Amino acid sequence: MEIFNRKGELRNIHRLRHWALQDVLKEKYHFNEKDAAEIADFLTPMLELNPEKRANAGGMTGHSFLNNAKGLEEIKLDIAVGARGGIEGWSSEVKKR
Repeated sequence: MEIFNRKGELRNIHRLRHWALQDVLKEKYHFNEKDAAEIADFLTPMLELNPEKRANAGGMTGHSFLNNAKGLEEIKLDIAVGARGGIEGWSSEVKKR
């Protein structure tokens, strides 16, 4: 099944509405303002389109969203929040090729 036409446009979606993640969480999934902001702040660095800039799990372990996460009470990594965290992932594998 072809997703894009010859012009590089989506074949079956003619009008795509771009939403900020926080707005999607509030409007579509009915999160309250505070929760939507916290979740979006946590997820956004990991959703960066450019793999070179994308945060990975190691770089997000210190995020305040995970402060009370069960099983992470004793885990404290000395990695800046949003950093690439030293855990190799997809972008590292691509570079090796």
